Amino acid sequence: MPVAAVRAGLFAVLGTAVAGTVHHLAFDANPSWSVRTLAALVLFGLALPGAGHDKPLIRQLMPAVAAQAVVGFWFVRADDALTVPAHGVWPSSVHAGWPVICC
Repeated sequence: MPVAAVRAGLFAVLGTAVAGTVHHLAFDANPSWSVRTLAALVLFGLALPGAGHDKPLIRQLMPAVAAQAVVGFWFVRADDALTVPAHGVWPSSVHAGWPVICC
């Protein structure tokens, strides 16, 4: 169990750091520390059940990409420095982060 917790923690911290970096590069703004902490805790909770099991690479990558996309979108919606039009789902500069998430 300790190895699984370390793996899940690594995934959570690195996933949050990547999403925060992409957010900063795309918008020149940062989500609050409380939003980052909550994102890391959610990612940890999602990763912990499967962290100790061997899985094919595709079963590891697909949830990781999905988690990065969700956390990145969440950072956009939670960042008070960004104004999103009422009719818009997200600003057009969100697309700038996709190459970093997908590559």
